[in-house]
Amino acid sequence: LITFTSGSTGGPKAIVRTHDFFLLQHQILANNLSKESATLELTTLPVFVLSNLADGITSVLPDCDMRKPGRIDAKRVIKQINETSVNRILASPAFLGRLVANMEQHDIGLPDVTRILTGGGPVFPALLQRLARVFPNAKLTIVYGSTEAEPIAHIEYGAISKEDLEKMHNGYGLVVGKPVEEIEVLISAVNCSVVDGETEISPEIRSIGTNQTGEVLVSGKHVIQSYLN
Repeated sequence: LITFTSGSTGGPKAIVRTHDFFLLQHQILANNLSKESATLELTTLPVFVLSNLADGITSVLPDCDMRKPGRIDAKRVIKQINETSVNRILASPAFLGRLVANMEQHDIGLPDVTRILTGGGPVFPALLQRLARVFPNAKLTIVYGSTEAEPIAHIEYGAISKEDLEKMHNGYGLVVGKPVEEIEVLISAVNCSVVDGETEISPEIRSIGTNQTGEVLVSGKHVIQSYLN
């Protein structure tokens, strides 16, 4: 399978996934984000649809243009969730933000949804608090990863301390949890310089202390080796 990165940090890059890579990624996802056999999952991520097929889990594809998650017709998707008895949602923060806004506006609740996983973009505390109100029976999970390495870390909303939530509100960054066992993470100092208008990054890798800003480096068997071409 060839998939593309979002292009949020440059031009979209093509990634080649082999059968071996897929199987390993599926096993790691199963280890960390377990599913019940009765799961009906509304998912916006194609790779997770394939993982669901391997697990015998039903996937529901949202009735919307998934290329523009921040502009979806939430009313149609909410109707679809009710009609198909979805009990688990895996979607981006922008997608969920549209659902929440519509549910708040029309005083709608979806009590049958028992699990929500979100990632693929910044997950701000205000969205988590709104999700907890309109999905009262759902366990909320933040999933941190990238096209090149998924998953890297995850954390339940209920496990985030009041102190950390306050820090998130005040611009100290966003909590994403502890790294999964199958991956190694190092926060490295970033040595940048600008030469002829182009940013050059030094190849030096030097681990930095806690509460320091740096570059996230990850290593593991479910990290892609290279991009196409």
